[in-house]
Amino acid sequence: RDGAPWYFMEEKYPELGNLMPRDVVSREIWQIMNAPGAAQTVFLDMTHLPHDVMERRLADLVEDCITYLHADPRIEPVPVSPGVHYFMGGIQVDERHRTVFPGLYAAGECCCQYHGANRLGGNSTLGAVYGGGVAAESALLDNACRSGDNGFERYSKRTLEGILQRLAELRTGCRHFPVPGISAELSRILLDSLGIIRSGSQLETGISAVDRLMNEKVGNNYDPSCGPYENLNMESLCLLGKALLLSAYNRKESRGAHTRSDYPGRNDAMYKKYSVARFNGKEITIRFEVVPEERYV
Repeated sequence: RDGAPWYFMEEKYPELGNLMPRDVVSREIWQIMNAPGAAQTVFLDMTHLPHDVMERRLADLVEDCITYLHADPRIEPVPVSPGVHYFMGGIQVDERHRTVFPGLYAAGECCCQYHGANRLGGNSTLGAVYGGGVAAESALLDNACRSGDNGFERYSKRTLEGILQRLAELRTGCRHFPVPGISAELSRILLDSLGIIRSGSQLETGISAVDRLMNEKVGNNYDPSCGPYENLNMESLCLLGKALLLSAYNRKESRGAHTRSDYPGRNDAMYKKYSVARFNGKEITIRFEVVPEERYV
């Protein structure tokens, strides 16, 4: 600023500086980059870190910056920008990592358990190691207590039959758009609509764009250059993207990593709850569930 380096995080948050929570840092970077007449690039300065730290603890980071950014963080600031870092949600489970389907469990980043409106450092290890252990204990306990068929085998067989039928239908489809291109288009829609700061109108545009993408390119599409999984998964990715958009649209407040320009305040009375998205085979519905004050495992 004014021809000199401006450490805006240290200026605005003197106690923690750029060690503030990720959502705060991301919003500040976004606001700097999008301010009228502002520079389009923000830099992270690590040149003050001791040589031993850079060589031992951050060796991989140094190598990545040199390889992909052509900048050496040991001697110069490196450009940074907000980006997707972690998925703060997932398959709905109870405190024992059980899903709504008997005999099916979820742990790690794929499930919604240890996150609230933001990601806490170290939660990935918590979810994978501790959550994985709890899920395994639940599976053993449930199996030992089971007196008969819990329906999982029948459901699994029916699901597999449905997948094979769907794959056969896709292979005879009349469309042959490249799956990587559809995936890239979906990514662009979500990045444009679910940015660091989003609004109701942006989210509506994104929802309409996903619907249009599914109607025009995803339905009855089969890309012979990709495998069965990639072809089958494209519809699921679009549904997941739409569920994210609908969840953000229905949460008319700002909280943690979710910032709405049209609803800048937090509304605990209405939205101190989980967002739960359900797909019934035809449409996605969004509801909010109260977060329990305590959970007993």
